[in-house]
Amino acid sequence: MTTSSARARNSFAPWAATWEGLENQRPVVFLSLSLNYALGAFDVRGYHVVNLLVHLVAGLTLFGIVRRTLCLPLLACKYGTRANVLAFAIALLWLVHPLQTQAVTYTIQRCESMMGMFYLLALYALLPRLAVAAPRGSGISEAWLPVGWGWGVRR
Repeated sequence: MTTSSARARNSFAPWAATWEGLENQRPVVFLSLSLNYALGAFDVRGYHVVNLLVHLVAGLTLFGIVRRTLCLPLLACKYGTRANVLAFAIALLWLVHPLQTQAVTYTIQRCESMMGMFYLLALYALLPRLAVAAPRGSGISEAWLPVGWGWGVRR
């Protein structure tokens, strides 16, 4: 085993994702890369599959955000009947747009993709608060989970 291979194996070990010395300031990304390494070492297919799943979850969340927004009382009279179709078209365009290819093809691009996904999840959790009859505090507690995970993705 070469020195660089041994260094990579120790770097991607799941126990290396701790705050030891604060060298790792992106623990969520590091943990996901560590799990990828534990399952398939340097086989890039596993990394691309996880990147694709993150991208798909972000696309589904965008669909939900657009649909919920178009169904808000202010917009429901104009777009309510077409909310699902419009949300699907917008999310599909976002998912397959050529600018998004890096999210799946570049391994380390997972950091940006996960940050975007958690941002969209937090926004999705806050949308019920915009509804007229939303109970006080609705959506706030649900938004803290993706915000916390998002903090673990970015410094």
